[in-house]
Amino acid sequence: MRIRTFAAAYLLHQDHWLMLLRSPTHTLFPNTWAPVGGHVEAQDKCDPYSAVLRELSEEANLLPGDLTDLKLKYVTLRVKGQELRQLYLFFGRMSRLSFDHCGEGELHLVPESKVLLRPLGAVNKLTLEYHFAQGQWQSEVMVGTVGAKHGLPTIAWAPLQDWGDDPL
Repeated sequence: MRIRTFAAAYLLHQDHWLMLLRSPTHTLFPNTWAPVGGHVEAQDKCDPYSAVLRELSEEANLLPGDLTDLKLKYVTLRVKGQELRQLYLFFGRMSRLSFDHCGEGELHLVPESKVLLRPLGAVNKLTLEYHFAQGQWQSEVMVGTVGAKHGLPTIAWAPLQDWGDDPL
């Protein structure tokens, strides 16, 4: 099984979220709304945090000085065919409101009350529903395994925890 790793960020400015409307020609999820992000690449040295900073710089011209409280909140795991897809999803705040052209689609500031009304990919929609309902108050990183129930996508959430000093 092949493993694909992604890192993305939802950034808040006042009560608006930075979101990307993917272009109609985008390979993954064309014409859907998503956080800014992409693949974790070799240059990121397997570090999702480095990857999300690189993606924010490349796609939105946002630099670390434009960001505050950028933290990993969710990791989702999904099987798609013969591929295991890992998504590291960060949440934070941004200070800047102007963005350069994005080759992945169009960047928008979306009022929080309208975020879930946008056409989203299933994993993003389920994660945001969880976040708005209860996840935003949780301090732990949550891990979600994506599955299906009655033919519809679901995510089972659990906190990512260390159990102690066991060497294994």
